[in-house]
Amino acid sequence: STGSAQVKVAILDTGIKFDHEDIQKNLRPAQTELVENGVDDDGNGWKDDAFGWNFIGQNNQPEDDNGHGTFCAGILGADWNNEKGSRGVLEKVSLLPVKVLDHLGQGSTATAIEGIDYALKTGAQIANISWGGNQFDPALYQVMKEATQKGLLIVVAAGNSGGDNDDPSEAIYPAGFSIPGLISVAAYDAKGER
Repeated sequence: STGSAQVKVAILDTGIKFDHEDIQKNLRPAQTELVENGVDDDGNGWKDDAFGWNFIGQNNQPEDDNGHGTFCAGILGADWNNEKGSRGVLEKVSLLPVKVLDHLGQGSTATAIEGIDYALKTGAQIANISWGGNQFDPALYQVMKEATQKGLLIVVAAGNSGGDNDDPSEAIYPAGFSIPGLISVAAYDAKGER
């Protein structure tokens, strides 16, 4: 067994499909928030957010309407024992859906910042961010820097272009941000090429 249900990972993406057979096991409701009573039971600023938050619709329905967020959640925490689909990197983890991207996979700096703030306030230890763009955004940089200083480990995708994120002319952000506590993850093919 690897991982722990005590580790909460916020997936800042298009949401997560709650009924996905490979994901259900690691979707755990917040212990102190009731689902539908119209009250912010845990005092974090969001009512009825037991299963995460949707910053596109500003509601407690972070259901995936694109597929990308569910895909990312599956890489991290797909069920090991159901003999279906794939196996996640971790057998046990608490996945927290934080919908900051719409059905087209698009979002804004504002929703990203709200999502990072939410991840911190709900006690996530890790934030997974598998999106980016080619513009350095000082507001997003500052929020991510402050979040890592508060103990949030941020794992970001290096992008799909195979470019050099240390070169500002090729960089994808936030992967190109130089922030302690931010890990950029790249993929290599069978030949060792980016």
